[in-house]
Amino acid sequence: MIPKQLCNPNFRFILLKGKVPVKPKNADNNFSWKDQKYQFTFDDEIIHEHIKRGGNVGVVCGPGDLICIDVDCRKHTEIFEKIKQILPSTLTVRTGKKGWHLYYLSPQLARRMRVKKYKIGKGVEIELRCSNCYCVIPPSVHPDTGRRYEVANDAPIAELTEADYAKLLDYLLPYTEEGKAKIAKKTKKLEALLRKILEKVTYVDKGEYLLINCPLHPPDEEPSLAFYKNTQLFVDFHDDKIYTIKEFARQLNLISAEEPLAIVQGKKAIYKILQEDGLTLPPSGWFYSKGDFTSFAQPFSAFTEVVPADPEAEPYSRTEHFLAEARYENDKIVDITIHPLGELKNINFGEFTASVEIKGMLAGSLPTAMPFSVIKAIQNNEEWNITLADVYKKIKAKFARFVDLPEPELSVITLWAVTTYFSDVLGVIPSLFLYGSAGSGKTRCLATLAAVCRRGLMIADPSDSNYSRVVDSWRPTLCVDDFDEAMRKHRSIVMSLLKHSYKAGARVPRLTPLKSGAYRIELFSPFAPLAISAVEPLEKQQQLSRFIDVTLKKSKKPLAPSDPKPDTFKEERAALYYLSFKLATQVRREFENLQILELSGRAREIWCPLLILAKLIDPTLYAAIKTFAIRKVREQAERAYYSEKAAVLAIEQLFLRGKEGNLEGTSYVEFTISEFKAEFKAVLCERWQDISQEEFERRWKSQQLGRLLSSMGIRSIRRGRTSARLRTITEEELEELRARYDVADNADNADNNIGAPIQNSPSKFSVSEPNNGKFGSQKTDRGSPLNVRNVRNVRLKAKTQEFANLTQEKLPNLKTQIIEILKKHKTLDLNQYDEQNVAKIKPLIEEMLKSGEIKEVKHNVYALGKVIKHEA
Repeated sequence: MIPKQLCNPNFRFILLKGKVPVKPKNADNNFSWKDQKYQFTFDDEIIHEHIKRGGNVGVVCGPGDLICIDVDCRKHTEIFEKIKQILPSTLTVRTGKKGWHLYYLSPQLARRMRVKKYKIGKGVEIELRCSNCYCVIPPSVHPDTGRRYEVANDAPIAELTEADYAKLLDYLLPYTEEGKAKIAKKTKKLEALLRKILEKVTYVDKGEYLLINCPLHPPDEEPSLAFYKNTQLFVDFHDDKIYTIKEFARQLNLISAEEPLAIVQGKKAIYKILQEDGLTLPPSGWFYSKGDFTSFAQPFSAFTEVVPADPEAEPYSRTEHFLAEARYENDKIVDITIHPLGELKNINFGEFTASVEIKGMLAGSLPTAMPFSVIKAIQNNEEWNITLADVYKKIKAKFARFVDLPEPELSVITLWAVTTYFSDVLGVIPSLFLYGSAGSGKTRCLATLAAVCRRGLMIADPSDSNYSRVVDSWRPTLCVDDFDEAMRKHRSIVMSLLKHSYKAGARVPRLTPLKSGAYRIELFSPFAPLAISAVEPLEKQQQLSRFIDVTLKKSKKPLAPSDPKPDTFKEERAALYYLSFKLATQVRREFENLQILELSGRAREIWCPLLILAKLIDPTLYAAIKTFAIRKVREQAERAYYSEKAAVLAIEQLFLRGKEGNLEGTSYVEFTISEFKAEFKAVLCERWQDISQEEFERRWKSQQLGRLLSSMGIRSIRRGRTSARLRTITEEELEELRARYDVADNADNADNNIGAPIQNSPSKFSVSEPNNGKFGSQKTDRGSPLNVRNVRNVRLKAKTQEFANLTQEKLPNLKTQIIEILKKHKTLDLNQYDEQNVAKIKPLIEEMLKSGEIKEVKHNVYALGKVIKHEA
């Protein structure tokens, strides 16, 4: 049964299967072993019944001041023997895998520490389990070895004092990686520096170590800091941080910098090189992680009374900016510090110092910035009873009051807003593109995003001179309305926005003039969450691949009469700021480990941030967003090179209309921009029916068309000095363009694609799918290269008329007529006819497919319709 030493009414126990907590009977779906209602006393009948049924039991560390030192050193038993000599004799349990559990009572450790691990070489790990964790106890059986946990030392549970813990650390530190890196030899300089430190503190000499009242965490009535003479290291028991003499002296402001690596004598000054490299941090905050060290900082503003250090200067009040910096250990915040941003030049990261570069500072404050109440709650260890799922649901419900969006688009936009709070942690966040006609609610949607997102800011007219500085100084979530106008006025900066805002790492150089007449090059980071709205779609593949696009439509649903104010989402923003600190390290770890086999490259990079948050919120949401992401990625792949594909089809028409020549036996065509424009317009406005003729004339000027052709490698020539410039392309070059932009060959059916309107055609960007014997969609097989001279418009007209007559006449033998047409022309293109006529023939064709009278149906992607191919 349970060891008698653990039969203490203050201790708590849980049910285990192997080493995993299990639900007691009648437990609800929100079961957690940490919930006290699922923790039992030693004499509870539930515990005894579970043991009788062969179940395992665990004791919870923390209640009753119980802690456990888990010694896992199967080969190096001498380490365990040394630990037993250092620490008081106590109840010791031999685990089922050649390890030991030493149980102690320690109010200090149980209240301030959770779990602390010390790895010593290979195969040796010492773990202090103090609170919010558990240990398997006798008579449990190890799930891997089948051996029971047994009492090895049947002694009372002893008390572990700070002095005992100090002795243990003094033994362990020289073996740990951190200790090895920081242990220094005694020198006269270090001895002198140590004397300065001891003058500033109160301590008791314990022989091999000094026990000190910690000056970093006052008041410290019970000494909670030790200096070990053997290793020359300080250990702060409050947060288990290890300091060298220099590092601790720097904490007390006794020294300002490291000893220089080198000293360079200049004409104007002496230069002391302190570090091999320099880390520069932005004033907008950061997430920095290296090894076990993690720092996460976010800015906030507050109306502050400033009392100058100069006694003669008068106090004043104004809005000041600060940085709240949290440091972590094992996903837990161990320290949070508020830095006045105006004074923050350097920040100490223990082993090195980083500089904070402030190029500009926000005047005033953002109403959507982090409130001080969040920082105060974290400083006071307040646990807000909130989860990501709770906040997500509240934001989604409020969002629906202002914007009418279907699912899953509403979930995607809400999730994107939540993800902005972790953009610094992830280092990447997709940009959001809201597309729709006038009156579709784009501006309202942007205003709602600006009210709910992390440091949301709605801007207009982002110019080349102000955009990078705004982002670098505050890194807000930028909501840019009327993006089309911004593109026309500031194309260069807008293209930079499109390319580089989604990911950290890129830098925008700016030349800043100095008083001396010289220039200084400053590098700004354009990385920031970005949402834009426009009435014109994104076309370039490099733009599409960085964005999540959402189409908005005019709504008849009654919505809120006005845009939301920042206070509308005040509670939700505060909750997300709080959770961004609490979950920062967990989100980063999940981001690095998430595997999505269906996505790769930039698609994975773009969608991972949203999928990580969706996974933490709800598995069902994760599945829905993943499905949506895969569909969007496929759609974007199909829409890739939209303009280039239209250009290829326009050039084909120039060939078909007889604009061909013969140059050294090579078929080619020459055309002017005006001739190309006419065919290009026909493809977009008539054949694809994507845009109106008025919109085409507004968007596609001759200059844009010339740039498009040049980017495709279609050369320009001039015949004589006064003649217009001509574009020339050969048949072989056209074939290369088809292959490059994945345009299907129209050798057999190109003549079917001219001169008839398309009604309700399927997407020209359909994905190739299996046929499965149905009237489905597949790409046509590539045939021989286009031979312009074999194309005859006469045959086209004959086929068109023949099918028109067929569908209009009510012939009893319709099957026979269809087969005759297929035998004669090989294909039947439904692309040319309106929906009513296609509807008449479609059921019949499906029936003929099932019976085998028609062997195959294929989808002609670029003809935008169904092509029925008869196989003899």
